[in-house]
Order: sequence, then C-alpha cells, then structure tokens
Amino acid sequence: MSNKTKKETIEEVAIKKYGTGYHAVNIKHAFIDGAKWMEEQMEKEQKIFGKRCFYKGFDKAENDDTDCFTA
Repeated sequence: MSNKTKKETIEEVAIKKYGTGYHAVNIKHAFIDGAKWMEEQMEKEQKIFGKRCFYKGFDKAENDDTDCFTA
C-alpha cells in the first residue's frame, strides 16, 4: 500500500462540508466557484512572481556578473 494520501477535489470537499440536499446545492456551487477562482488567482500570481525573478536575474547579470544567480 502507498503512504500517499488521496488529494480531494473541490467538489468532494464541498459535498462533505455541505451535503447534497436542495438547499446545500447553491452553497456547494458557491464554494466550488470561489475555490476555483482563488486557485486561478494564485496561479496568476505565481506566474507574475516567476517572471519578476527571471527578469531580475537578467538585470542583475547585466549589472553585476559576479552575483548574477541571486534574485
């Protein structure tokens, strides 16, 4: 057996938390939509951060060849 834990989907967490009843459906969908939106925002921020570090490394390399690998 593997020691890895199964990664739950957003949908599975929402069903566990709010159930599947009629009233819970709207809450569940709001939870899922919010979690997906948050994930997208985090991915965008990671890309922006990565680009900044990448270009900062180039800038540092042009200005100071002795320490060009530290951003």
